[in-house]
Amino acid sequence: MKRRVSSRVIPCSEKPRAEKKFKLYDEFLRFYFKFVHPYKKLITDSKRSNIFKAEVLPKWNAWLGFAFEGFCLKHHDIIARALEIDDKILDYGPLFERGQDKFQIDLLFRTNEKEIFLCECKYTTEPVSGDVIAETQKKMEYFHVPSGHRLRKVLISPSGASKAVQDSRYFDHIIILEDLFR
Repeated sequence: MKRRVSSRVIPCSEKPRAEKKFKLYDEFLRFYFKFVHPYKKLITDSKRSNIFKAEVLPKWNAWLGFAFEGFCLKHHDIIARALEIDDKILDYGPLFERGQDKFQIDLLFRTNEKEIFLCECKYTTEPVSGDVIAETQKKMEYFHVPSGHRLRKVLISPSGASKAVQDSRYFDHIIILEDLFR
């Protein structure tokens, strides 16, 4: 059985770009290198009993956010199906810019119907708060929607969105985890 360890992340773009990222594809390896390997000696020697609480817990929620973004990127096909665009996709992937205007869009779909689906992937155990609107709006300040294209904003979160976010109608689609596995 062949196992994929890393993958090249190519940004979604109208033009071919040289900018690429490499990331570990395997979730266990990502976890291992973030939380086990740096503390391997302490774990092996059993010198400290509070390693998880002191070293891992403060970084845990941020890591879950990155893991959820990775999950969404890895399962872009399921998300596209939930959005009912799976047969219309021309390109997909994250979008990231380095330099002065540094920003990242978690997942972007470009369709043959001149629609851009900008997906904000948020891992939370509670419904996502209204802060997500300001965060997404800030990213959009740096993102150029090609002429003649329509932008659709999508929030993907396991726990959905707060009533305030839903009532704002800022996002064209709000996808919860259950929507992906129907």
